Amino acid sequence: MKFERYPAYKDSGVECLGNVPEHWRVRRIKDFSSVVRGGSPRPAGDLKFYEGDIPFLKVGDLTSNEELYLSTYTHTIKKAGLTSTRFIPRNTLLLTNSGATLGIPKICTFPTTFNDGIAAFIHLKNIHQVLLFYFLKNRTKWYLNQASLGQGQPNLNTEIIGNTFIACPPLPEQKTIAHYIDTKTAQIDRKIGLLTQKANLYSNLKQSLINETVTRGLDKSVPMKDSEIDWIGEVPVHWTLNRHKDNFIFVNKRCDDSTLTKVGLENIESKTGRFITTETEFDGDGIEFVQNDILFGKLRPYLAKVYLSEFRGNAIGDIFVYRPKRYIYPKFAQYLMISSRYIDVINSSTIGAKMPRVSSSFIADLIVAMPLFHEQKAIADYLDTKTTQIDQIIQTINTQIKKLKELRKTLINDVVTGKIRVTEHQ
Repeated sequence: MKFERYPAYKDSGVECLGNVPEHWRVRRIKDFSSVVRGGSPRPAGDLKFYEGDIPFLKVGDLTSNEELYLSTYTHTIKKAGLTSTRFIPRNTLLLTNSGATLGIPKICTFPTTFNDGIAAFIHLKNIHQVLLFYFLKNRTKWYLNQASLGQGQPNLNTEIIGNTFIACPPLPEQKTIAHYIDTKTAQIDRKIGLLTQKANLYSNLKQSLINETVTRGLDKSVPMKDSEIDWIGEVPVHWTLNRHKDNFIFVNKRCDDSTLTKVGLENIESKTGRFITTETEFDGDGIEFVQNDILFGKLRPYLAKVYLSEFRGNAIGDIFVYRPKRYIYPKFAQYLMISSRYIDVINSSTIGAKMPRVSSSFIADLIVAMPLFHEQKAIADYLDTKTTQIDQIIQTINTQIKKLKELRKTLINDVVTGKIRVTEHQ
């Protein structure tokens, strides 16, 4: 698609803006808006101030999605907490100013209070709010760089935000540009939404295939029997029902070899079991594992972090290590333990609300259905082939989604910086 440029440009005098359309004015945000920071009643969580009926926003409320508008909240305060925070009317533009997710804007659709990790833009003059939103969204990376110049956790103060330069077209043109971006990004978002649904369908198909195959086998003509276990259901009549500990050795030997690669939960990809290389340095001692051991994430087991080890190493933190016995094919065991049926029954046993963990004793006594070794291998080989095909389809879809997101980002950047001319007829 060919885009039109403006007839003439000028040097903005601001390095990060570069050349801008000749008729646009370069201004600081504080020239057309007051920037104020929120606050939090102390001590945090004190029921004297919290758990009331007044919305109270935190950084996480603004960073959970890519939407323009924020229409939900999860935290509340009471009237007693109002003196320690700030109350703003509906349709106020907000910006996160603290932590790794600073520089994220949102327009809040309801009256609310907000904490000191968020800034608000009030008393806007001669600036279209939606256009300012897109300008701020385009500046997220720049804000992160600015905030990272200090020490410790990155933070933006209201002075940095207020002194941010923006190139402003005349107000009627601002409205046209904001409408154009809304329209074009909505079209892109619809495509992303459809592709995301498609990827989710294939992910569900993959999980259904694993569930069906590890509990039913490959031969659909064999006689079945009732396992009398709710999460398993019927299984082939020749399969054996026994406890998890009858099939696996629970490894708990502390590792005393400091040269071994340390593996933590963040190294195991959720629901796929793939190994993820990170630069994280893990502290403390762990459990030594060898090739073909299975590493199972016991913290938040619903994440289904199940890794079939490809090397000798040191499992750190909330990981159980299981060694398949000689009559258990390791890859089949991984498919079994990563299946959603297995994960669901494990997750139902967890203890702890914020940091749910499964106990080793629960897993040890869990009944599982096992075919003979040669059938385990056949099932694993079949699932390797089928899941690889599905993964390739999902990867292709995700690549398309990534390209659309990049297109969206580039479009916003080029429009709000004047590289693309927008007219009322577009």
